[in-house]
Amino acid sequence: MIIAVVVLLHVAFVYALLHGLQEKYLRVIVPPIIIQQIDQPRVRETPTVSVAKVSQISPYVPVPEYVNVDIPPEDNAITVQSISDAPPAPTVVPGPVVRTGASVDPRNPLHIGEEYYPDTSKRLGEEGACRVQLRVRADGLIADPVIVQTSNFPRLDAACLKGVIGQRMLPATEDGKPVESVTVVRIHWKLRTSSW
Repeated sequence: MIIAVVVLLHVAFVYALLHGLQEKYLRVIVPPIIIQQIDQPRVRETPTVSVAKVSQISPYVPVPEYVNVDIPPEDNAITVQSISDAPPAPTVVPGPVVRTGASVDPRNPLHIGEEYYPDTSKRLGEEGACRVQLRVRADGLIADPVIVQTSNFPRLDAACLKGVIGQRMLPATEDGKPVESVTVVRIHWKLRTSSW
C-alpha cells in the first residue's frame, strides 16, 4: 500500500510539472529583468583659455668695430731672430749610467742539488753541463728559463729548467735601482764516485 501511495505522488508531481506548475514556481523564484535606458551624461563645456603670444627675445649683439689690419704678403723664407743679450742655455751632458748584471746571491745561492738529478740519468751514468738563459725580474725572481746550450741528455736539460724555476738571484741594477735583465748560468751535472 505504501508503494502505491509513493507511485501516485510521483505521477501527480510529473502531471503538475507538465501542465504549468513549474512556470508558476519559476515566476516566483526568478523575478523578471527590467531593462531601462540610461540617459547619456551631460557633456561639460570646457572654458577656452587664450594663450598669450610671447615674442622671442634675441640677445644683444654689439656692432663690431672695423679694424684695418695690414697683413704683409706671405714669404716662404723662414726668418730666425736671435737674441744676443741672453746667456746661452747650459747643456746637460748625461753621465755614464752605472749598470750591474744579475748575480747569484751569496746569502741565498741557487739550490740545484742531488734532489734534481734524475734517477734514470744516475742509473745510466749520464753527466754533462747545460747553459740556461734566465730572465731575472726586478724583484729577483727567476722567470722564463730557456736552454741555450744542451748537455746532450734531455733528462738533464729538463732538470736544469726545473731546478731554476721559483728561485731568486740578485737583480741587475741601473744607477742603483733594480731592473729586469737577462743572464745565462751554467749548471754542471756530475755523478759522485764512491770511495771504499
